[in-house]
Parts: sequence; C-alpha cells; structure tokens
Amino acid sequence: MDYGLVLTEPSAVIIIITATLSYFLTIPQHINPFFLYYIIQHNIAKRLYQPTNSAIYQYLASTAIVFLCLSISLTLVFGLLSFAYYPEILEAVLLFLCISNPLAKSALNRVPFLLAKGQNSAVKEIIRPLLRRNVDKLSETGIIKATIETKSLRCVREFFIPLFLFYFLGIEIAFCYRLVLATHYSWSAYCNVDSLFIKSTAVILYIIEYLPLRLFSLTMSLGKCVLSLRLIHLYNANFYNQNSGYLLSVVSAKQQCQIGGPSYYHNKRFAKTRISQFDVPKISHLKSTDKMLNKTLLLWASILILLEFLYVATS
Repeated sequence: MDYGLVLTEPSAVIIIITATLSYFLTIPQHINPFFLYYIIQHNIAKRLYQPTNSAIYQYLASTAIVFLCLSISLTLVFGLLSFAYYPEILEAVLLFLCISNPLAKSALNRVPFLLAKGQNSAVKEIIRPLLRRNVDKLSETGIIKATIETKSLRCVREFFIPLFLFYFLGIEIAFCYRLVLATHYSWSAYCNVDSLFIKSTAVILYIIEYLPLRLFSLTMSLGKCVLSLRLIHLYNANFYNQNSGYLLSVVSAKQQCQIGGPSYYHNKRFAKTRISQFDVPKISHLKSTDKMLNKTLLLWASILILLEFLYVATS
C-alpha cells in the first residue's frame, strides 16, 4: 500500500465515496436486502411473540433469535470477504447497503411544503412507515415534532453510526449493528414498546450506540454547549431511551424548540418526557434541523480527513 498519498486507508476512501453517493443514489425499498430481513424478522415476531407469554420466555426467545441470525449473517460476510478478489469493493457495497440517509429522501424533504399547504393527511402517510407511534392522532405540531425526532435519530442511527463503526471496528461490526437495528425496528412495529421481547435488541443497541451517538451530539452542540448540557442534565435521565434523550436534548437546545411529549404506540398512551420549556416547533424548524445535521456530518467528514492527514504524517 502506498502511504505517500493522503487518504491512503481504504476505509476512509470507502466512507467518503459511499456517504457522498447516499445523497444522490437511494436503493429502492423492494430490492434492499435489509427490507427483506425486516420482513423476515416481522414474521418471526408474529410467530413467537404473545403478550401473555412469561417475561423470561420473551427475553430468552428474542435473545436466541438475535444471536442465531447474527451468527449466520456474520459467517456469510466472513466467507464472502475471504474469497473476494477485491475485498475493498465488497466492503464498499456492504457499507452502502448498511447506510440510509434520511436527509436525502425526497418524500421527507416534501414535508415542509405539504404542511405549509395544509396537507397534513399526506404528510402522515409519508412519515407513517418511519414511525412506531400512531400517526392518525397527530396534530400539525405533533407531525413537526415527530419529523424532527425521526430525522435526527435516523440520521445518526442509520447513517453516522454505521460509518463510524466501519472506520474504527470494520465492516463486520457495522453490518451486525445494522442487522440488530433492523430487527429492533421490525419487532417494535409489531410488539408493545414496553415488551421484554424487544429488550434484547434494545440493550445491544444501547451499548453499541452509547459512544458514537454522544460524540455526534457533542459536536452538534457546538455554539450551544452549555444549554445542551443543561437540558441533558435536566431531562435525559427520565427519557424513555437515554441515547435518544441525549441526542434530542441537543437538538432542542440548538433549535430552541420543545421536543418529545406523550405519544400513542399500538393505541396505548405513553407519557414520554417533554424536553425543554421552549415554544413548540414550527415548520421552519424542519429545514433548520436538516441544515444542522448536514453541518455536523460535514464537520465529521473534516475530522476524518484530519485523522488521515495525521496518520500519513506520523507513518
């Protein structure tokens, strides 16, 4: 390998190429292998999950399924990489499959325009596949809150974290994370959100996301660090998911608007924490959230290039 060039590490080049492509090229859902995996896990949940089952059965059954699917998938990935003539190309393809950029989805980008025209029902149909909560009862403010939350969380979980894991730990870990995330999404769409059946995936995701999500949040908080840390201190401990609460507290501080609040899941009301006492978000906050997320991603791209410069300079 020629170390005389900047960005000589294949992982850095792969990240820059795949991340850039994600803004211009989207894999149709019906041919995306993770969507097929989502459907498989949804059918597994239908067969195994019963609210009347004991707590220990739900937890053990879901844990066994997760590790069985991960072991089979990892064996397949290791086999393909071992026999690939150009493993870097295969890694790039797998990474591109692992990431999903919500900031580049044209349907979501139409939400501000449709809301301004009063077409709330059309917006609900756009965001329905992306949310676990019931959207039929959402007001315009609820739609705006839900869109800001899902864009922020999905940008980190489906885009930034797979790239972060790939760079520092390799494609195998990034691929495993994406499988667990798809499993969690699938089971959450069918099971109650407080069910022990989805506890195993929730725990795995919490551990994996803990560091990269906080690093992303802290870089995003630049300019509002004190307020962000204050909101994290006040609200994160009582949030339904402390990883999500950490990120959304920073989003609330940067956008100067209220995030969170009670939501309905499977027609059951959950008293989720409201973050901050700012005014409720308006349509203008949707576009400013996109700009904030894109700026943070651009900052991380700069950090990646700086790390490569340092690597070359010290090698």
